[in-house]
Amino acid sequence: LKINKMKQSETIGMWFQTWDAGNNLPEGINLGIAYSGWPDLASALRDSDAIFETLPQSKILTLGGGADTGNWTADILNANTQSINEGLLPLGYDGVMFDIEQGDAGLLEAFEQCFASIKQIGKKVYVGVSHSGPYGFPDTETLMTGLFASTNIDGLSPMLYSAPTPPYSNNYDAGGGIAWSQWQTTNIPIIPSIPIASLYPDAQQWFKDNLNITLDGFIQWVNIKN
Repeated sequence: LKINKMKQSETIGMWFQTWDAGNNLPEGINLGIAYSGWPDLASALRDSDAIFETLPQSKILTLGGGADTGNWTADILNANTQSINEGLLPLGYDGVMFDIEQGDAGLLEAFEQCFASIKQIGKKVYVGVSHSGPYGFPDTETLMTGLFASTNIDGLSPMLYSAPTPPYSNNYDAGGGIAWSQWQTTNIPIIPSIPIASLYPDAQQWFKDNLNITLDGFIQWVNIKN
């Protein structure tokens, strides 16, 4: 596939896993996301501190994850909002990525309050979901409808993989009962997470051909060169 010329404003990011920050940086990287898998601010900051200095500009903290430890609850979200309002998100981070894959029902308002607290201190909010929608919420349809309409999110990142292994490819399976066509309803920039940077043209083509969506960049998941 012909590689479309990257717009100057496009995101070129990578998930930096805190347990193994890796050596497989995509060319032109301009967004580094510290990923620990924890949904609470204190635990995420504790584990991300070890790789903070390796992150490029801009530096993003992740809250949440796909394992059981990343499960979202109202108590966790409310505590995060309070901590952020109290100034406990370090100045060195330019924003927060919410990895939203599993959690309790009825959390949309609590998510929005947490997003708003981050925006109010001048930082960015990104949201990543498993495939077209989170697999582990009882009310995924309600949650995603709210996320698509949010005015507090700077980028939405559908994760086009489950547990990627070579040879790598993008996985366009839908998730959480959410049709990909529902992504056409949002005005939020879409920045998919893909296994490796070389698969970005494939993602660009798929979203254009199937949804008439122009992507705003990508985030690479695989940390280690094979």
